Amino acid sequence: AVTRGMLAMARAGRLPSGLATVDPRFRTPVVGTILLGVITLICIVVVVATNGLFSRATGQPGVLQPQWAPAFGWMAGFGGAGLALMYLAVSAAGVAGLWKQVNRTKLVIAAAAGITFSIGVLFGAVYKAPSPLNTVPWALLVWIVLGVLWSFIVLRQRPRPAGAETSRPAPDAVPGSQV
Repeated sequence: AVTRGMLAMARAGRLPSGLATVDPRFRTPVVGTILLGVITLICIVVVVATNGLFSRATGQPGVLQPQWAPAFGWMAGFGGAGLALMYLAVSAAGVAGLWKQVNRTKLVIAAAAGITFSIGVLFGAVYKAPSPLNTVPWALLVWIVLGVLWSFIVLRQRPRPAGAETSRPAPDAVPGSQV
């Protein structure tokens, strides 16, 4: 899923174009797969080098978690909370995007259910979260800020299509307008 997401974003111009490279025979995202593999290896090396990265302590004195468990739990918390945050954004944005296209009653019910569910998941992820899971919201915030900054950088560097000098249509292009 990660490599296909990177492939789609690279094709849309949101990530470097090299991530859109696919295997000629299998049509799988080659560069994205290699990048994900390298990041995974780096995570493994960091966990081994730091003897677990996060505290391995348990509630029982002298009993430690396996070396990988705290980092795996943190990454699962980051992924789950990030997914819930995305679902929240899609549920909220869907109302505006679909308002004139579908039954509004059903849309509001579906959006309310998605938003409520997402807020519940996010609340559960942060409320009384033990260490190191209490750092997940801050890591997500940093990730979001980096994503927004990346978007501004990419959008500034992307050439504008011909005739896109202004975002407003010409007065004669708007129905009912007079020149």
